[in-house]
Amino acid sequence: MPIPDLPVFQTLLNSLELTRQEGIDYSNEIAIPETPAEDVSSERIDAECRIWFKPVGDFTLETLIGRIQREVQSSGHKSQRNALLTLLCLFCLHPQRRSAPVQSLNDLLSRVVDGDLSQFFVLRVPPPPTFRDFAFGSFAIGKINSERISYRSKRAGSDFFERWQRALVGRMAIERDVRRVRVFDWTSVKEEHRAALFSDQASKALWNRITEAYFHYISLAHFEEFWREFIEQQEIHVAMGGPFMGDRELRLIPSFAVSIYMNIGNGWGFVAPHGGRYLTMNFGGVDTGIPETLHRLKMEFSFESYGGDELHQTIKSYARFLSTAKRHLIDQRSAEAYLHFVIALDLLFGDKDGLTRNITKRVAVLVHLKLGITFAEAVKVLMRIYDARSKYVHQGDAGGMADIKMVQTICEEVLYCLLRMQKDHSKRKLGIVNEWRATLDYFAAANETGRTLSESDLAANGIATK
Repeated sequence: MPIPDLPVFQTLLNSLELTRQEGIDYSNEIAIPETPAEDVSSERIDAECRIWFKPVGDFTLETLIGRIQREVQSSGHKSQRNALLTLLCLFCLHPQRRSAPVQSLNDLLSRVVDGDLSQFFVLRVPPPPTFRDFAFGSFAIGKINSERISYRSKRAGSDFFERWQRALVGRMAIERDVRRVRVFDWTSVKEEHRAALFSDQASKALWNRITEAYFHYISLAHFEEFWREFIEQQEIHVAMGGPFMGDRELRLIPSFAVSIYMNIGNGWGFVAPHGGRYLTMNFGGVDTGIPETLHRLKMEFSFESYGGDELHQTIKSYARFLSTAKRHLIDQRSAEAYLHFVIALDLLFGDKDGLTRNITKRVAVLVHLKLGITFAEAVKVLMRIYDARSKYVHQGDAGGMADIKMVQTICEEVLYCLLRMQKDHSKRKLGIVNEWRATLDYFAAANETGRTLSESDLAANGIATK
């Protein structure tokens, strides 16, 4: 829904300027801060860009930005405040903004189109000598594919690779699959209003400054998605016992990120690199550990990726908590790890009654054979686990949480049960989790009364008998 052509919008938009405005009624904000820029062998400082405005009563720049955020969100574009400030800077250059301020802003906001985004996170070091390239989910890890980044840079109309190839070739990188994103079509504005926009060198420099800032800010936003997906797609591997590649550590290594936008509007593109920080990291065998876990998932459990069914989404949620627990273990936060292991069981096996004994019996049914103990012994183990969790939560006493290895083993076996069960496509149906819990209750009652359960019934519910 376009921004309404109301007097309050007209007045505020007419007050926007990129040059200093005198008078006590004017306020200003830094739209683009002073920025260090690196170009192969030299550095420069790009000056800040301020936007000046005159509030109309309670209607301020913040109010306007909030309205613009809703507009761009509806188009699927990123709505981070700093990116929107760059669009307001562009609005200040629009040749019709004096005569038709609201229409001019709506004209700009209507120019959101599809584009293809490639993302590369490049370390400033080569991979270790014995490192083997590998991939999982949407990501490829290893030596940067120079031919691919070169080709895509050229497709985007940039000489980025030619200027930076000495800093790229042979380096280690994490590459994300190309994805479709929503991008502002700067070229359509430039072509339509070229004469008015580029009257001299200063106006060209200002246009370039605003454009670069825009792509910098939306690239930062897309890289936050990059890292969220990078962690999420490792959850099943980590839950299975595979190694974890932490984004926090990776982002502190000497590095830089590159976002390559292609096929925007009529086919133009843009390359947006931005820098990193400094630390060191031991990759700890991720190049063998993660591929081994992927191989096990495929060969033992016929699992390659999540589907949209209830069982797969349950596995995804359960794996997320196991992964979080194991990351706490990596950081030596044992109590937090213990809690997350138990929370994973609560979420999977809890019901409206919320009774611990129901959860412990269901879990005991799944794991006692694999642990080599009786059903009754497994129930006692799980009750001790829940008692320890309760004492820590209510009394701050972590003394009973020492046997975290047992909790981890139990949680991992539950995951394997889920993975075994999902091999049967007839289980990919709505209501399967409640049905499974009811079956486990029946199995628990059978164990308590000494009835024998067939191996086929156990296997159908993911329970390993050997």
